[in-house]
Amino acid sequence: MKPRRKIVIDYDIDPDFSWLEQDHYRPTHPSYCSVFPTQADARANRNAYDGDWYRNPDNHVALAMRVYEMSADADDWECVDSLCNIDFLESSDDWATGTFYRVSQLPKGYLRDLAKEAGLPR
Repeated sequence: MKPRRKIVIDYDIDPDFSWLEQDHYRPTHPSYCSVFPTQADARANRNAYDGDWYRNPDNHVALAMRVYEMSADADDWECVDSLCNIDFLESSDDWATGTFYRVSQLPKGYLRDLAKEAGLPR
């Protein structure tokens, strides 16, 4: 029998938001590059996030994902993989926390992609 998998997504207890300090995210820096919510917005040069707002770590949430597996001959879940510092804008609707057994339980987008890579059934 194939091992069963689940993922647990929770808040990262020690997130690293130092990447927000890079010069190209600082609106007053010559190398500043606007950040857009979608690729279509970027192509149309519309709806850019305010650079100072975007650089504020309070507007981001970092998640940690742990992958657990239970083989046919085991009684307990064993952590087989993990990924930390998964960043989302706090106000977005494409992230979630909890325990998930199927990819379809997750919001569409990056978390689903990670769950597929982790071997979670659809």
